[in-house]
Amino acid sequence: MKVQINISSKDRTFGTSTNFNVSLTQQLKRLKKISLVGVHIPYSFYIFTSLNNKISLTVGVVTENFVIPVGNYTAFQLQSTLQTVFNSGSFTGFTVIFDQNTLKYTIANPTNFDMLFGINGIASHLGFNTIVNKTGANTYTSDNVINLTNGDYINIRSSNLTSGLKQKSINNRSDSDVFYKVPILTNSGGTIFHYVEFPLEYEYNDGKSMESLDFQLLDANNNIIDLNGQDWNILLIAEL
Repeated sequence: MKVQINISSKDRTFGTSTNFNVSLTQQLKRLKKISLVGVHIPYSFYIFTSLNNKISLTVGVVTENFVIPVGNYTAFQLQSTLQTVFNSGSFTGFTVIFDQNTLKYTIANPTNFDMLFGINGIASHLGFNTIVNKTGANTYTSDNVINLTNGDYINIRSSNLTSGLKQKSINNRSDSDVFYKVPILTNSGGTIFHYVEFPLEYEYNDGKSMESLDFQLLDANNNIIDLNGQDWNILLIAEL
């Protein structure tokens, strides 16, 4: 017998919209297989969050720490924001230019300065090699094209759905609890609609029973996504 399970994060028993448990309206007894057939996720999460929005500049013997305001940006919006932020403290003369042909930033100052990225991930968004600080010059151009996205996928994690499997997980690791990778094929402010024409079936050992499910939405860096007050839906088909 096949059962359709439509779950909304707003019906959660506890937790947040991206890290929650939900009670099932119908207990799954002797579950044989389950598959994801559709998911709706609002693209209301931010590229820059409190986890990856910090950068430090050193001019002479003075180091200042700067914070990029949380949010999503176009390349030119971020260019303007960076220039404003870098000149907001005791430093002056910083310029930030975005090249539309190379898709890179050039950050400059009349005086030599150092850019210290730390390990929070901002370097890759600005097109610089991760965790490689820039030192000893007055101009730095991105090593790579800038990246103002949150990665190509959202990971749906569920320890309930990925335990007791006959087959390996979607990550091909027996210890992984990533249930599904949802491709991001829309822009910020839209909704990610993903439907699976040929669903991947997860098969369980000797059947299992579940009264509730757990879900987490994670970005490419394994951080829990913040939908900023929005909810999401997932549609499953279970075979009992």
